Amino acid sequence: MNLEIFDSLVHPECNDSSFRELQISMESSGINAAFAVSLPGQVELDHQKYFDLANTHKGLTPVASVCSTKSPEKELHKIQEIGYRHIKLHPRLLNKALEKDFNFYDSIFSWAASHGIVIFICTYNSWSIENLADQDPMNVLGRLIKQNPTGKYVLLHGGSTSLLKYYEYFRNIENVILDLSYTLLHFYQSSLINDIKFLMKNFDKRLLVGSDYPEFSHKIFEQALSELDAELPSEKIKNIVHHNGIKVRDGNF
Repeated sequence: MNLEIFDSLVHPECNDSSFRELQISMESSGINAAFAVSLPGQVELDHQKYFDLANTHKGLTPVASVCSTKSPEKELHKIQEIGYRHIKLHPRLLNKALEKDFNFYDSIFSWAASHGIVIFICTYNSWSIENLADQDPMNVLGRLIKQNPTGKYVLLHGGSTSLLKYYEYFRNIENVILDLSYTLLHFYQSSLINDIKFLMKNFDKRLLVGSDYPEFSHKIFEQALSELDAELPSEKIKNIVHHNGIKVRDGNF
């Protein structure tokens, strides 16, 4: 595939060997850039160390996962002070559902909006039975965005199997980006690929694609993009695989 590719989601561990392995994987598959996103619970996760590791490897933009589950203000201040411009919220790994812990998330959304920090939030809604939501998480997420309209948001995995529903709900909100990491590759052989192709043809300026490495290899990611490339006009595929990543990296959306 003779295009620059920006991987919207990779998860190296907080050590040099993991970042080196990521770099080798990216280079072998022609991936030029990626958002390197930490995860709550990663072994020896340190926001400063993760930031420094990402910035010593070509093409990586560090994204800090919020790990505090009670009062995140101190952690958020530290993240900003280090130099991060993007944060990740992972409700399942934090064990904090949007509906049940609405005020927790609202405080983070408010802080991010006021400090120009882009929020990446996981929309993969596969919970244990005690945390199953009474309300549709998409509607709760909509309330959070409505209350913090000046923020900038990347909806990781695009709502998974609810992809078209998320598209229809958020398509008129310019500061919301849909991301297809994990969803594209996990459901590639399912009927959902038709929904993905529809969005690529009709929503190319607000889509990201990613591998969710190491969940999926960059080889598989690049193969999928090559197949989809053949079905799209060149400008649309360039937007999806590269230009939109640059916009999110720079906060220009």
